[in-house]
Amino acid sequence: MNPIASFFSAIVSPITGFLGKRNDNKTRLRTQQTQRIMNAEDKNGELETILSEGMRYSWKDEYWTFILSIALIGCFIPPMAPHIANGFIVLATMPDFYQYWLGVSVLTSFGLRIKK
Repeated sequence: MNPIASFFSAIVSPITGFLGKRNDNKTRLRTQQTQRIMNAEDKNGELETILSEGMRYSWKDEYWTFILSIALIGCFIPPMAPHIANGFIVLATMPDFYQYWLGVSVLTSFGLRIKK
């Protein structure tokens, strides 16, 4: 094998090994979670536990906290306040389905659920 191919192989091999192990770990975790749900007597409680464990490494709640904080802080900065007010006016004119999806996205990122 030529030296350039050996060099690239030495670089790529650990990366592909890491990604393969990571994928295997994710698959094993999903399989375990599915088995826990299927075997649980209290399926809703078990599902809540699994979902909260899954959110431990999620960035969605930090993202929405940041987005919501921008408007909150901007309201107290006089040059920004009119722009923020206009933004909410525009959001109010969006289709109902979009407003609903946005609300559901924010609620679920913080772990809240809409129960029937």
